[in-house]
Amino acid sequence: MATTEVDSRLKDFDLQGFHQIIAISQDKINDNLRVRFDPELQPELVSFKHELPQMGVSEATLDPPNIEVCTESNTETKRSRFFLNFKTGSYKYKATVEAGGVETLAIDGWKVPFFVTYDEETLAKPPDRT
Repeated sequence: MATTEVDSRLKDFDLQGFHQIIAISQDKINDNLRVRFDPELQPELVSFKHELPQMGVSEATLDPPNIEVCTESNTETKRSRFFLNFKTGSYKYKATVEAGGVETLAIDGWKVPFFVTYDEETLAKPPDRT
């Protein structure tokens, strides 16, 4: 069997065992998030409570999160916006330390965005625990 030009290039080129390209659309990711955060299937995922000592407490019911893939042409960082979506809820905090009164702020319908990077270098690093 004669060695072809393709065989020669594959043999002389140092590649890993395989290469993989994964293409997932923003719509498909958001569809999966809607299923994953279905209140009938996973009620614990839609319940939110976070307390900041000396500051206040947030309690809410969440709508499914969603992502927006960033397509800015001037950025080299691969990132997306991840949105935490509040269906209903409130943030209770002390209005003034002297008065000791508690104020309540409605957070119904709020969307809180976070930038999420997914480049290979960032994903390879262990999470920062600070």
